[in-house]
Amino acid sequence: MKRGQHILAIVGLVILVEICVYVAAIEIPIKYIPPHKNLVVIRRAFGTDGIAPAYEYRGGSWAIGLNLGSSSGPIFCNLDSGSFDLFVAGQGCSNCVPTPPIFYTPTSNQQVVSCSSTTCNTQGNTRNTCTSSGSCQTTVVYGDGSGVTATVVRDVVGIPGLTTSILGFFGAITSTKNTTSGGPFLSTGQGGIIGCAYGTGSSFPNGAGQNLLDYLANVNNQPNIFSLCLNSAGPWMSFGENYYGKNNFFWTPVNYKPYFGFTLNNVLLNYASTTSNGGGTSLGLSQAQYNTGRPFIDSGTTLIYLETNLWNTFYGALQSACNSGVNLVGVCGQTRQNSIFNRVFQLTTAQVAAYPTVQFIISCTGNGATCSSLNVPPTSWIRSLGQGRYTGGIQTSTLSILGSVFMQNYHVVFDKTRDYIGFAPQSTCNLDGVVSNVTNKNPNAGARLKTPFSLVRDLI
Repeated sequence: MKRGQHILAIVGLVILVEICVYVAAIEIPIKYIPPHKNLVVIRRAFGTDGIAPAYEYRGGSWAIGLNLGSSSGPIFCNLDSGSFDLFVAGQGCSNCVPTPPIFYTPTSNQQVVSCSSTTCNTQGNTRNTCTSSGSCQTTVVYGDGSGVTATVVRDVVGIPGLTTSILGFFGAITSTKNTTSGGPFLSTGQGGIIGCAYGTGSSFPNGAGQNLLDYLANVNNQPNIFSLCLNSAGPWMSFGENYYGKNNFFWTPVNYKPYFGFTLNNVLLNYASTTSNGGGTSLGLSQAQYNTGRPFIDSGTTLIYLETNLWNTFYGALQSACNSGVNLVGVCGQTRQNSIFNRVFQLTTAQVAAYPTVQFIISCTGNGATCSSLNVPPTSWIRSLGQGRYTGGIQTSTLSILGSVFMQNYHVVFDKTRDYIGFAPQSTCNLDGVVSNVTNKNPNAGARLKTPFSLVRDLI
């Protein structure tokens, strides 16, 4: 479907109107992939400061299936709103551990990108290099220390359940790098990772400033919008659905590209049983201090990370609550090294509930929605490891990152068309007229289409 422009003469006034007809929005089931066996908790040495975590929580990943090349079935790739490109395990990946169920198999029309290509751009991108055969090779390291080295190729990319596919650039992984703690890059059942942040950060753009997801929206003439509902009932992704202006959604501007960064105004701790808008006790920092870590939303990160000074203030507030008589098992009477943020504790349901709801206060606009407080209850951020064992799901870093621990409480919309992030209750996880609830979304059933819609914009 093409865009058409029509000139309308109305009482002598010429008005230029652009009519944009988009293909159907897409509903894509998400598959939760548990962490690699025995790697839910990994032991590691203390850092020189004496307070580095002795245990690291390794959550699973949220993945969608992609048809790539002539592979025998969909390859499930981790959805990562904190990175930029698609990487999948190639046939020559000797250390892709655990072994993916399906490796990427090229079609006969696959193109290996030359290092002299403008797509590779070895002069302007230090992540890309030339191999001895002259092909483009890229190396990317992620925030947990893991990484990939891959050959950049162009081949068929499709989404199961849809009849259309595209030719797109992606990385065929030749080797992987473990996390800082020694965990593998891939989890069992996972074959790659797809970056969903802004394409301006791409190592091998699919056109100017576009990554693969941007390119998919462009060639299908869709709004460059996707949303994620990460939950146990039926995790789900929408692509091309425009939620802007709908009831129960509120929006905050993206202020730090190429990531989905936002401005954090305050952080409150609320020990009350109700967590309406506000109502907690502020950590008392300035707005500049709250934003030192450039907070952003990242579906590829499991936990919530707070910038060092913000995390120290947060931990100090928990200790103050202990001194005021709140019984926080895992904090009260413990050194920081031995606290729930560095160790595993046996807790009852009541002891988990004693911890506060953490309220992130942002600037936003809304339509029929309570608009300024993003609440993360203790049942989300005190992480269950099973059998009554728990560990702290808020950790310290040089950056502030709201990972899937945060996102599992909301329907989160990433609107690249308007440069906004939207938040709504998970009850909104549907395409209008297609899905009535989240429980019928089978990750192996493939994507579904919404009836095409059109958007009319006045240009003059």
